[in-house]
Amino acid sequence: MKIKPVLIICALVVMVFGLGYIFIPAQMLSLIGYETDSIGLLILQFVGILSMGYVASIWAVRDAGKEIQHPTILSAFVAMGFAFIVALIHQLSGTFGGLGWFGVLNFGLAFFVFGYFWIFKVHLN
Repeated sequence: MKIKPVLIICALVVMVFGLGYIFIPAQMLSLIGYETDSIGLLILQFVGILSMGYVASIWAVRDAGKEIQHPTILSAFVAMGFAFIVALIHQLSGTFGGLGWFGVLNFGLAFFVFGYFWIFKVHLN
């Protein structure tokens, strides 16, 4: 398994959500059963902006050598692990709607894929 397709898929998925958070935050929240006030929407837009920075860093290293990719792989592994835990807690507590499982599965899959690359392709080599 190669890391380049994983980085491209991750960048595209995060970009879709990031752009959604920036331009249609209320609609994005409604997909998982949330509503918020204008301050909450502003914060979500900033999350979208930060997500686009994440997309840029992932996209920038997709063709780079292994040494340059290592910090990005570790960062994605850690971030997706925490995102998986938070999403799972909220889904099990009933905070999210039915589409919340999509986020749990997305973050869980990304956590395990980036973990595989970090542990078996980077750390043990």
